[in-house]
Amino acid sequence: MKLRTVLFLSLATLLLAATVMTIPAQSKPVAQSTQDALTPVLHQMEMSPEQTIAYWTKEAMASAVPALAVDPATGAGAGAGPVDPALAQPQGGFGAFNGCAPGEACGDQTVTAAQAGIEPMYVTQYYPTPWPYDWAYMASAWSTFFPMRTNAKLFYSWNGGNYVGSATVLYDNGAGVNRLVATSGYTVGKSGIWDSSALVCPAYSNGVGPWGCWPVVYVYAYTNWVNSTDFRWDYGFMVTTTTSTTGYGRIASVIGSQGAAWNYSYVEEFWQYGYPDQTPFNGLYMVWNTAGTGAVANFASLGAPYELGTGSVYPAFGGEVGGGWIINQRVAAAGWLNGENSLWEGTNNYRFSSYHNTDWLNLYNAIRVYNP
Repeated sequence: MKLRTVLFLSLATLLLAATVMTIPAQSKPVAQSTQDALTPVLHQMEMSPEQTIAYWTKEAMASAVPALAVDPATGAGAGAGPVDPALAQPQGGFGAFNGCAPGEACGDQTVTAAQAGIEPMYVTQYYPTPWPYDWAYMASAWSTFFPMRTNAKLFYSWNGGNYVGSATVLYDNGAGVNRLVATSGYTVGKSGIWDSSALVCPAYSNGVGPWGCWPVVYVYAYTNWVNSTDFRWDYGFMVTTTTSTTGYGRIASVIGSQGAAWNYSYVEEFWQYGYPDQTPFNGLYMVWNTAGTGAVANFASLGAPYELGTGSVYPAFGGEVGGGWIINQRVAAAGWLNGENSLWEGTNNYRFSSYHNTDWLNLYNAIRVYNP
């Protein structure tokens, strides 16, 4: 397949990104959600790390198919219309913590209400659709820079098949474990079936992960997602091994990490990363899509928390499922994970993410300290 010419960020985009404020890290968990129906589940991978490494040969990686979440126009969300933006309000207290470059101390300071309330990209309205959103290939050198290198290609086996998706190396907010990766629930398990193996390859480019890949030993998600495929909670976490396939140490210590934010406004400007492999892409390179919130949807009429959507110049994202939606990022400084590629809607080229509210934070707080 012919590769599309690499597009570089415009000067205007770089200047806009440079104005974003950095907020100190927070290590204190926020109060638990009142939604008692949500039950977090920790699942150990069926394959050991050694078996996972042996299983994912170059041939297995090359033959893995893209994780392509359902189109709500024909799937579970069929007939569900957009939600009035006035109804899509943050739920509970908002906050954020920063990520870290390799070898950098993230700090241990609480985010004040005034700091956390700053809208990172100063977005105040929904964008019309279709919209000429930008995207760019991350060439090999580009993708190895921090914080772009925190984005990873994900290989995983589920229900007898091999698949590819995307993931984000995430800071554990002072726990010191440095083994945490965030992705979608879709790439962790679904329909009552969990992944049997997974391999996280940061900065993957044209068949090469510069630091190797990290096998996954545990995955973590809500039963509401794994058993019911409820897209309101389509997010999950992975705990990786302490060394990569090429002998590097803990993933966040080597690669660096992104921070995260929760209970923010639905209206944001996102930098979205992943490894799509539908035309004009081929899954071999990291792709960066920049987009603002274009819709808030109530899929399957299940109610809040509503899913938020952005537009794109291409209709489907395949292996991009699980890739992070980042706000407050600068060219050389980590931002906040505030969503992930979840499902897509082909009519308007929308991609959607679950809303990161206190439920997301509760799941994160439970797994960030886990060090098997």
